[in-house]
Amino acid sequence: MTKTFLSLNALRGLGLGLSYITIALISRAYGAEEMGYYFFFLNAIISVGILSSADVPTIIQRLGAKIGKNQIGVASWLVVKGRWPFAVAMAAFSSTLILWFDTSELFTTLSLLTLVVGGLLFALTLSLTETLLIFRGSIHYEIQRSIVRPLFTVAFVALGITPSLGVFVSVVGAFLVVIIANLGALKGISRVAPLDIAKISSYAKERSVDANSVILLSLIGTFFSSMDVVIFALVNDLEKTGVYGAASRYAMLINVAVLAGNAQMTLSVARVAASERERLSSIADLKNKVRLVRFAVTGLLLTIASLLSVYARIVNIPVFDLLPFFIIIAVSCWFQGMLGPCNLVMLHTHQINRLIYYNLFGLILFVLISVWLHHAGVAWAIPMGAAVGTTTVKLLSWRRIRYFNGVIY
Repeated sequence: MTKTFLSLNALRGLGLGLSYITIALISRAYGAEEMGYYFFFLNAIISVGILSSADVPTIIQRLGAKIGKNQIGVASWLVVKGRWPFAVAMAAFSSTLILWFDTSELFTTLSLLTLVVGGLLFALTLSLTETLLIFRGSIHYEIQRSIVRPLFTVAFVALGITPSLGVFVSVVGAFLVVIIANLGALKGISRVAPLDIAKISSYAKERSVDANSVILLSLIGTFFSSMDVVIFALVNDLEKTGVYGAASRYAMLINVAVLAGNAQMTLSVARVAASERERLSSIADLKNKVRLVRFAVTGLLLTIASLLSVYARIVNIPVFDLLPFFIIIAVSCWFQGMLGPCNLVMLHTHQINRLIYYNLFGLILFVLISVWLHHAGVAWAIPMGAAVGTTTVKLLSWRRIRYFNGVIY
């Protein structure tokens, strides 16, 4: 377990390292303003992709509790096939909304088409990456999740392609790679008997009974996961967006432990929720993983804080410009990591409606704090609002399930 966990951390760290190389290249070759546009466009595609993917990645995660690698291809296909009209509609709507409010980019058919296509490909990549976790295991999953797209991006930027175009092409490349990686699973679709397809379809429907709630949860959660940078770019100039993006990316190093740990916890949590017989062993496994994540999160916080001045020199941005954004995001990520996989447990135990209430409350805090501080002229208004909102959601979730079969303590 420890070896796999450290491997996942290493892969996540390598992926972030590639992102930092991209940031340094853009900052030194183009300046903070172009870097701000890079962060805006990247997070716009991520936001559209998350919204367009709806509940598909979560359902595929849940299917892994009972469906093995031999049938996960057909299961994933059935889930994606039933939701593609919603995905296209959501991609078109969210892309139009973002570009409509973006005063720094002309609303053109090309820009809209680029964002819609990029968002849809990102959504499919998210879904197929969850299939890859069940089909090939956590290492392949983390390579696809953390390495592939950043590797394409840094390569294209190094070759002189503009950062915004590099983002789009890297999304296309990541999609093609995940298709190739899942070819074995997808080829198995034609070999599955009609009776087995009916059984898989029935189980998929059972595991997606709360699909509408998951979609709403994804909509709210997107504001915390990626829309904060997009909103920041809409209300601030691109140069400030570049500084915020660089600081937040560095602070997100703490999520190396959190996200890699969650990748390992996903199937254990699904088993806890779906099977009484495996519950005791899964609980013990989860406890060990939570302890390991807490240790890693604390160590990373201390390490990256001590190296902030080095990072500032690399990206050619004054350390005091980075410092306030870094503190806000780093402390928030650390605290959430200490609370464990609370949201994941609630998601897999069908407490989604309560989790939606928590997220709505967090979103209200996000808006109120951001608006208040922005009108007060505070440059870090939006990241502060996002940090308070998302941390509050995690704290409420932790209070709700900390006694759930002894998983969180």
